[in-house]
Amino acid sequence: MDRIPIVVGAQWGIPVVTHDLWDTGGNYMSEGHGFSYSSDLVWYENAGMSHDQIAQFMRDYYGVDVYEVLPDISPGGIHHIDTWAKLLDEETVLVKEVDVTDPDYARLEANAAAIAGLTDKYGRPFRVARVFCPPIPFGDAAYTNSLILNKRVFVPTFNMPESDAAALEVYRDLMPGYEVIGVDGSWLSQDALHCRVMGIPDRHMLRVDHNPVQGAGPGQPVSITMYVDDRSEAGLDMSSTALYWREAGASTFSGVPFAPASGTHWYVAQIPAQQPLAEVEYYVTARDATGRTASRPRTAPYAAYHFRVSGAAGPSADPGKGSLELTTSPTPFQNSSMVRFRQGAAGHVRLTVYDLQGREVARLVDRSLPPGAHEFEWSGRDTNGAPAPSGVYFIVLETAGERASRRVVLIR
Repeated sequence: MDRIPIVVGAQWGIPVVTHDLWDTGGNYMSEGHGFSYSSDLVWYENAGMSHDQIAQFMRDYYGVDVYEVLPDISPGGIHHIDTWAKLLDEETVLVKEVDVTDPDYARLEANAAAIAGLTDKYGRPFRVARVFCPPIPFGDAAYTNSLILNKRVFVPTFNMPESDAAALEVYRDLMPGYEVIGVDGSWLSQDALHCRVMGIPDRHMLRVDHNPVQGAGPGQPVSITMYVDDRSEAGLDMSSTALYWREAGASTFSGVPFAPASGTHWYVAQIPAQQPLAEVEYYVTARDATGRTASRPRTAPYAAYHFRVSGAAGPSADPGKGSLELTTSPTPFQNSSMVRFRQGAAGHVRLTVYDLQGREVARLVDRSLPPGAHEFEWSGRDTNGAPAPSGVYFIVLETAGERASRRVVLIR
């Protein structure tokens, strides 16, 4: 097994660097942008090194700027991170969920909360989603032990039709546009696909990166920047390198070509100015001269980024309570959060919960209300009644001519 990199390096004609750090593949997750995490097994397997030395080693050899080491969830087992926490993209971590009677329950919940408190590459808290893993002989089903390969997701199944189907649906909800495939096998306790399989990268890949827009002000264009690394060195096909946008609900996207920006790999395009409270969907894509294409989100146009235009001129930052006196409590919360506000005059009110990607999670109110104080409860569930994952959410209140929002933190 340890000779595989040597053989591949020889076939590709690239140097192979060896070292003495012991870090099993199943205990290493990376989002490809300088953030990685492992369980504390890495500390025990390298007892001759200090924690700081291990972190410096990861920085020197792998370009890891932030290396998070989390306590494992169980006193026994293989202690691999892939048995309970899976990075789905740069912003989302899928964490195993078990019944409250499971001996690993408390440690799992503590780790889920810890991950929700970490910051992703864009400076925002990680979005934490959950997948329920019921008991199997000698352990729990490890639905997090999956494999993402191009635009397919291979998820282990355990001959439990109801829970298998539920786990596959979790992946489909979190990863729109991906083909989610259940794979039955002779899986052992805590063992599955990520333990056994590793993808081989395309050394001539076309890499695209983009920091999603979180909001915009009305009456002003929205600049969209994209980072492109053309490893083929064949050059970009600029006629097919574009920003695509539409008003939410529209049937087609409009294309806007990217133009080079400052810096070798940066490109910029603009979404035209939008009306107040407009909702916009968009994605970015690049194509090189070899025919390779890459987009963000990766499965665009089946998936697209979403942002909302504020109701008044100026940046769409959290405006706080304002004259609406919008408040929420408690936060963080586990079961429910109470939303309170005061309306000066009778009129239509919309009270909506959004996640960090600007996607609507739940609509709490969408009707006319009389003037005065009002109170509503968010139960931590989405529109379909399913529990929302741990993470940061925004409660947005809209009335005629006014808008306010508050940030809440849900911890499962």
